[in-house]
Amino acid sequence: MKKVAITGGIGSGKSVVAEFLRTIGYPVYNSDEESKRLLNENQELREKLSETFGKDLYKNGQLDKALFASLIFGNEKLLEQANEIIHPAVYQDFERWSKAQNSDIVFIETALYFRSDGKKYIPFSIFVQAPLELRIQRVMQRDNYTEKEVLARIKSQMPDENIEHLADFHISNDEKCLIIPQVLQIVEVISAYP
Repeated sequence: MKKVAITGGIGSGKSVVAEFLRTIGYPVYNSDEESKRLLNENQELREKLSETFGKDLYKNGQLDKALFASLIFGNEKLLEQANEIIHPAVYQDFERWSKAQNSDIVFIETALYFRSDGKKYIPFSIFVQAPLELRIQRVMQRDNYTEKEVLARIKSQMPDENIEHLADFHISNDEKCLIIPQVLQIVEVISAYP
């Protein structure tokens, strides 16, 4: 079974690529959704986070998202600590999930693949790119954020220039190039790998 990460910055179009892959029959693990589930359900993860960030982090068995965000947002050191705890648990869950799939190729949609040492767990990567202005417009429309809020989120992610040369495959989602042929070509190449 081949494992492939779909990655890219906020508003780049990772979800569009993931949805198309699901439509043509490939299993896709959504790391954002699954990490939210794991933060509440995975006992080991909850204990590690409580040890690191305090016993008040969980109230009535649920993560206090506002408190957690206030602790890590804008604090690079605490954010890094949180990621070092959360990402291995997500990749472990992806591994468990992958074994239950009946497919030659499985995908994981994850914004933090390169920042979280994802190559250690998932050998192939597809980097979805879009021009900055287009990304800003998409996120403002999708999430009702202001331009300033979108730019703050983009700034907190790895710059595209730092990722481009690391990725195995690239998809241009600039509304000029068709996405479907790009995805199909990548799947064909990955399928041909031994």
